[in-house]
Amino acid sequence: KVEQMETTTRVIPALHYDDGYAWRKYGQKDILGSGHP
Repeated sequence: KVEQMETTTRVIPALHYDDGYAWRKYGQKDILGSGHP
């Protein structure tokens, strides 16, 4: 149970970083095609 909790906590911040850092680094084209502002 502890392992699952740790994974979820790690996935939450990782997604936030990908949404603000990755999208600008190598996601501009992906966002334009996905339909996200």
